[in-house]
Amino acid sequence: MDAAGTLTTLHSFNRSDGSGPNGLIQASDGSFYGTTLHGGAASNAGTVFKMDAAATITRLHSFAGSDGSGPNGLIQASDGSFYGTTSEGGADDVGVVFRLRKTTGINELKLTLNAGGTGAISIGGTAANVRPGYATAAVDSGATPYGTAVFRLSQNGVIVSEAAVPASPPTRSARVFIDYRTDVPAGVGALDIYTGLAIAHRGASPAAITYTLRDRDAQIVATGHGSLGVGAHFAKFIHELRDVAPDFNLPASFPAATRFGSLEITSSQPVSVVALRLTTNQRGETLLTTTPIADLSASLTNSPVYFAQLADGRGFTTTLILLNTSNGTESGTLAIFDDNGAPLALSDSGGTAASAFPYSIPAGGAFVFQTGGQAALKAGWVKATPNPGTSAPAGAGVFSYSPAGILVTESGIPSAIPTTNARIYVDKSGGHDTGLAVANPGGSANSIVLQAFENNGSTTAGNGQAVLNIAPSGHSARFVGEMIGGLPDGFRGVVRISSASPFVAVTVRSLYNSRGDFLVTTFPIADANRPAPGPIVFPQIADGGGFTTEFIFISATGSATVTVNFLGDNGSPLSAAGVSP
Repeated sequence: MDAAGTLTTLHSFNRSDGSGPNGLIQASDGSFYGTTLHGGAASNAGTVFKMDAAATITRLHSFAGSDGSGPNGLIQASDGSFYGTTSEGGADDVGVVFRLRKTTGINELKLTLNAGGTGAISIGGTAANVRPGYATAAVDSGATPYGTAVFRLSQNGVIVSEAAVPASPPTRSARVFIDYRTDVPAGVGALDIYTGLAIAHRGASPAAITYTLRDRDAQIVATGHGSLGVGAHFAKFIHELRDVAPDFNLPASFPAATRFGSLEITSSQPVSVVALRLTTNQRGETLLTTTPIADLSASLTNSPVYFAQLADGRGFTTTLILLNTSNGTESGTLAIFDDNGAPLALSDSGGTAASAFPYSIPAGGAFVFQTGGQAALKAGWVKATPNPGTSAPAGAGVFSYSPAGILVTESGIPSAIPTTNARIYVDKSGGHDTGLAVANPGGSANSIVLQAFENNGSTTAGNGQAVLNIAPSGHSARFVGEMIGGLPDGFRGVVRISSASPFVAVTVRSLYNSRGDFLVTTFPIADANRPAPGPIVFPQIADGGGFTTEFIFISATGSATVTVNFLGDNGSPLSAAGVSP
């Protein structure tokens, strides 16, 4: 209120940033700090917040109950820290005294997206040791956006891996593909391959979780049980799962004899799950990529499964992985097509040359198809068609690139759902470039229109629209800048893809590192015809020790405001240094 008695509302709380403010002080930095009795995270136990000179609110801490509930004011002490009390919560639920240190770290960040636009933030990896955790993105207003987390790992000053992981909505039942092999001969040396999983629990009650490991033929190899507390998180490799499920006994022979399989995760409460494959290459470097996860609560379908890009030759191989999520055998055919829609013949890793390969997967089993890596480069796309009367499997794949006998990059390939309207993230900054692979699954030619926009989703970029004319069962894969002229180096924005008939697509972001290695990671498209999955949970992030995590959001339809929260293993706020929008 000013001297004339005029009252101005500086901020209206929205429960996400707090509810019931009950105190405000001006600190030594000139900003205002306060508490709210309620609101914040899922526990609704109150917050500590900061308000700057522009009246922008930043939530500094959400109480979880175990660390207090119902804060009632702050003081700033001579050491610069803030001190306060809560009326409830703590060990005996009768309140706590707390301290909140001033820090350069940030445990949440608000991001506003225009309709059709994009936004990205990164946590900076400045700490000497890696600090794992997870992240959530609360939608404060508008439509839920599509979200992707990108892990980047640098070793000895060189970026060696980037891996994109889409958000993982909670589920009670999931199946993860397992690839665990050691000392695998490849090129000029050998590879070690591990599969890890991360689980985050944002529910209100502890989760009891059962883990069932099967081989490719669906025979049970190991079973274990564990629990996960409210707000808790863990990340373990399959051979470390006993740390959280004490009765899980993985046979010592698995990496040499069994090698592949699937892990079924059944939980009493919805949990978010992500799986990552870690490969140690011939140079001893760590390469990360995603591996398939099937939500067993999803409805079964008999529709084909599409992979919008396949590459084989000149160092490239493609692996396709199918998981059976039904109670019966799933069978069908993998058909490969070239750019013109003709069958594309190539050899698999066993030496069989064909353009179509049959698959048959027992209930609970897995199927692995790998191209042979011939001399000449062949590119196309794949359609997995179930046989009549059988359900479609869940599918994903992996691109691998091994020039001169050294594996330098791997990237997960998400299966693609047909659509007529989508947006993709385009990045031509920091040595990156972005490619787009599009396939036409229909029986008639398809004209696909591309239009680039700035980050705001409405200001056009480049030299206007581009049209891809794709033959029936045809395919096109190029860098976006080769399709749409006039996109400058450093451009970051979106491209709208639209057509009258359905298409399938995937985005490939590339990077030449300082050593000249060509690295790739794939992004799923943001389908404007389908709601984005929610709630948004990223079950694994990594900050420090050479790791950074980038979060990319696309609002495919309406505008949105989201608050991204960084959380540690116990669900408490994780202060991330070097956060940049």
